[in-house]
Formats: sequence, structure tokens, C-alpha cells
Amino acid sequence: MKTPEQGREPTITVIKQQSGHKNLYRTATTILLATIVIAIIAYIALTWHGIPTLSSNQTISLAVGKSSYFRLNGESPYFSIFLKNSTKSYATLYVSEVPVLTSPVSEFIAYNGEQINFSTSLSSTADLGIILLSATNSTSKIELIPIPSLYKIKASPSIVISNPASFYSNITGTATLPTPPSTTTTSVSSQPSSSKPSSSSTSATASSGNGQQSKPAPAALSPIQNISTILNYTSIGSLMKNYTILYAGSSSCTAPEYNTSLVEYVHLSPTGPLDFKNASQVTPTGLVLNASMISKTNYFVTYSPIVAMKTLQVVAVSFNLDPSTAAVTNLKFSGIFAGQNSTSLQKTYNFQNALTGYCKAYMP
Repeated sequence: MKTPEQGREPTITVIKQQSGHKNLYRTATTILLATIVIAIIAYIALTWHGIPTLSSNQTISLAVGKSSYFRLNGESPYFSIFLKNSTKSYATLYVSEVPVLTSPVSEFIAYNGEQINFSTSLSSTADLGIILLSATNSTSKIELIPIPSLYKIKASPSIVISNPASFYSNITGTATLPTPPSTTTTSVSSQPSSSKPSSSSTSATASSGNGQQSKPAPAALSPIQNISTILNYTSIGSLMKNYTILYAGSSSCTAPEYNTSLVEYVHLSPTGPLDFKNASQVTPTGLVLNASMISKTNYFVTYSPIVAMKTLQVVAVSFNLDPSTAAVTNLKFSGIFAGQNSTSLQKTYNFQNALTGYCKAYMP
């Protein structure tokens, strides 16, 4: 005969875990797994693919959702640059030390022709310039420019830095994009510089960036030699360099190719003012860079076109440059660029550079 205690079914007590703890556990597990997977992918990528070392400027093309890897000259860490989003006017980029999600992630928006000054060490001093050269809805072309530390260029304030956990949570939920910067990165003024150029000035074609062929003593560097590298880190200097390369290619343009290109790309007839003879008189074949040192922190810089029509051989761009910070002020457009601004000139360059053949610069 069973006792009352023996006849009872055994009682199982279930202790319910707090949902908050469960969610935290799941989140931590997900982040851990994602970190492991990405670390493995990064290791494979670093093992099987050559990682470029940036000893000079390098152009890369990225598709949306894809990454590219690089390292700075003399630095041991590898970095990944990831294209999150791309449109015809801007791109959203992420940069992180490899493996990603184990180091802080930097997020920023770059507009066409704009240079973002980035610090791989996340300090206030930039060591890498990132320029968005062109973009579509699916791809972006980017130029990476190593910045020597001696220039002390400040990192762009539009960069948003996240730690791995918050970044992972952000990209799986609703992304919060940084506030888009202004359309230009320089201070524009319609007034000319109040400072007059000193007698110490030199000029050179913008493509070479050098002064006279003779080698001056280190203590007697010309103004152009002092700032030629720094100009590459400014939006206007980079744009003028691109125009110089574009113009140089136009010297091979012929009348038959010009006639065909004008009809195909601009849908205009090559007659009257638009015929090849007239177009060749007003289309530059290069730009001449001139620099005058006003003081140690103030250079007066001009770009003038090399063009057949003598009346157009006047200053097209002028500005003041502080070589210690790469800051551009008193930016003016005149001559062949009269009525233009940085944005319109960038759009024109993007259009012409996207064409094929030797008559790109001839297209209005």
C-alpha cells in the first residue's frame, strides 16, 4: 500500500530566466559570432590577397557592400574601407582597423570632389586623405592620399566614431548618418586678398609642381616647392590637378574626333562658334601654377590656363593658403572660370572626365 507521498507525481520547478538577460545573452552571442566570422574573413583576405601599402596616392573602386584593404607606409596595422551606400552625389563609407568589429569604426559621408581628412589612430591629426572622385548608385571611385605628419592637418569633424558593439547595433537597426558637410570645404569670398603678393614668387605647370630645373639649396626652396605637396591635400588644389591632367590629354584632340564627340555627347552641331578651329582656341592644354610667399603662414596661389587665345591667358583661380593647416581662404574664380564655383567646376570635371577619347576637355 502506497503512502500519500508515494502516490504523488514528482513536482518539477521551472525557474524562468528574465527576458532582459536572455536578450543580452543573445546579443552578446551574436556579436561574438559575427566578430569571429569577420575575423576569419579578414584573415583569409589578408593571407590570399596582396594588401597595398600607400606610399603615394592610390585610386580604388568599390561596389556597394564591398571592402578594400590597405596599410599606410611604415605602419603595421591593416585597414578596411567599406562602401555602405552610394549615390550620384555622395557616398557613405566605413573605415576600421582589421579585423573589423574588434576596433572602433569610423563612419562618414563624402560628397563628389570632397576630401575627408582621416586619422587612422583616431587622433585629431589626419594621416590619410580620402577623396570621392565619382559615384553612381552602385559604385564609388575613391582616392587615398597619405598625409605626412609634419603638416599637422586636422581630422575632419564630420567623422563619427563608434565602438564595435554600438556600431554593430547601429548597422543592424536604423543607421544614423552624420550630418552632411557644406558643399565646399574652403572659405569662399568674393573679395580679393587684402594682402599683395610679395616679389618672391615662382610659377610652374600644375602637373609638375616644380619650379626651375636647377636644384636650389634646401634653405632656398621656392614658394611652389614649399606648398606643392600641401596643395594636393586641399579640395581646390586636388581639383586643379585633375583639370591639368584632363587638359593635357586634349592636346591630342583632332577635328574628326571633336566633331563626332560633340554630336554624341553634347548633341550639338560642330558649326560656327562650336567648330573645331574656334574650340581649339579657347580650350586649355594645361594650367600654370604660381605661388608667392606673403608670410610663413600665408601664400598667395594662382592657376592660369595655357590657351591659344591670348586674351584668355589670365588668372582663373586664386586663393590664400596657410601651409601649416592647409586652410584655403579668399577663393576666387575669374577668366575662363568666371561665374563658377567649386561645385560647378567639379560637376563639369566629372562630366568631361567620364567621356572617352582625346577631346574630353573640348566638350562644353
